[in-house]
Amino acid sequence: MNNEKNVIAFIDKLYKNLYLDEKVIHHGTGNKYDKFENIDVYLSRLESVHDKVSETGRHKEYLKKLYYDRYVIKEEDIPNSYYEHQK
Repeated sequence: MNNEKNVIAFIDKLYKNLYLDEKVIHHGTGNKYDKFENIDVYLSRLESVHDKVSETGRHKEYLKKLYYDRYVIKEEDIPNSYYEHQK
């Protein structure tokens, strides 16, 4: 259980406002001030959906699209400074 709290604290550190995301609040406790609990409930929900799709194989393309849309950085969202830095 302590390891779970460390993971949630790490995620909160990376994504400072994740707990304020409407999807996290909706699937969490509904209380925007209960950030660690909201993140935990949200991640549990994602894990449950992922496991269900993995077991049945149904809706796999939908899940891939959801992950892509939500978690993959799009080219238009990369700042020009990144490209300048690479040069």
